[in-house]
Amino acid sequence: MAKNGNRANAASRKSPRNNEAAGAAAQNTGQKKNKNNSVEFFRFLFTVVILIHHAGSFPGGETLLRRGYLCVEFFFILSGFYLYRSFQAEREHSTLTYLKKRLVRLYPEYLFAAVVCIGVLGVLNHEFDLSKAVNELLMLQNTGIFHLGGYNFPCWYLSVMMVAGLLIYSFLSVREKDFLHIIAPVLVIGTYTFLSGAENGVETWGYLGPLSFPLLRGLTDMSAGVLLSAVVMKKVTLSEGVSLLLEGISLILIGLGMFTDFSGEMLTIFAFMALILSLTACENSVSRAMSRSRLIPVIGGYSYTLYLNHGILVKVFQILGKKTVIPFAVPVYLGLLIVYSIITKKIVTTVTSAVLRKKA
Repeated sequence: MAKNGNRANAASRKSPRNNEAAGAAAQNTGQKKNKNNSVEFFRFLFTVVILIHHAGSFPGGETLLRRGYLCVEFFFILSGFYLYRSFQAEREHSTLTYLKKRLVRLYPEYLFAAVVCIGVLGVLNHEFDLSKAVNELLMLQNTGIFHLGGYNFPCWYLSVMMVAGLLIYSFLSVREKDFLHIIAPVLVIGTYTFLSGAENGVETWGYLGPLSFPLLRGLTDMSAGVLLSAVVMKKVTLSEGVSLLLEGISLILIGLGMFTDFSGEMLTIFAFMALILSLTACENSVSRAMSRSRLIPVIGGYSYTLYLNHGILVKVFQILGKKTVIPFAVPVYLGLLIVYSIITKKIVTTVTSAVLRKKA
C-alpha cells in the first residue's frame, strides 16, 4: 500500500498538467451539478431580447430596441468561454468527440425545428429548395459553405457556432499556446477594428472569398471568449465589491447599447465580456441569491428551445400581418411561442429518450 501511495505521489509530482486538468475536471463536474444560475438567467434574458428584436420585422411588432441583434455576441463569447474551460478539463483532446458531444446536446431539438420550418416555409409555402434544405439540416447556413442560407433564419448563429467551435477546438488541440498568444488576439483586434469601420458593423453579411462575414464574426467572438476564459482560469478573481460594480456598469452599458445611440456596438460587446467576467470570476450577493432560485433553472432550460422556435413564428406573423391586423402582436407572439416551445421540447425529449432506450 505504501509503495503504491509513493508511486501515485511521484506520478502526481511528474505530471502537474494532469493535476491541473483533474482539478479543472472536478470544477467542471461541480458546475454541471450546480449550474451558474446567474449565467442561466442572462442566457434567458438575452434570448428574450433577441425574440423581441426579431418581432420588429412583422406588423405590430415594433419595439424600442435598436440593437437587439448584439445579444448574439453574448452567446458567441459565452460559447467560446465554456469551450476553453471544457478543453482544459480534458485529459485527451479529440475534435470528433467534441463534435459528437455538441451534436448529441444540440441537434435533436435543432432537427425538429428545422423539419418544421422546411415543411411550413418550404413545402406548404411552395418555396422548397432541396439544396437550401440540406444546408439547413447539415447546420451549415451562413458559414460560407455552399453560400446558402436556411429556412429557420435565426439558426445561422448555431451553424456558425458549430463550425467556428470546431475550427477553434482543432487549433487548440495542436497549437494551444500559438492560438492564445498570437492567433486569437490578432483575430479579435483585427476583426473588431474592421467591423467597427464597416457600414453595417457586426451585422455585415456576405462573403470574403469562401469565408462568410457571419462566420468571421462568430470566430472572433468565440476567440474573445476563449481568451476571457484563459484569464479567469489563471485564478484571476475579483472582490465581491468589484464584481458587483463591474456587473452594474456592464448592464448599464448593455442597456444603453440596446435602446439608445449613446453606446456603440464595440462598447456593448466589451460590456458583454465584462458581464461574463463578473459572473464567473467571483460570487457576489446577487449570484448567491440567484443560486437559491428554483425558477431560473426551469426557464433557463427553455432558452435554447425558444430561440430555435421563434423563427417559424416570426415568419408566420409576417405572412398574417400582410393580410390582417394582429392585436397585441408581440404579447400574442410571445405567448404562442412559449406554449409551442413547451410542446416541442416535450416531444423531442420523449422521442430522444425512446431512441436511446432502444439503443441501450
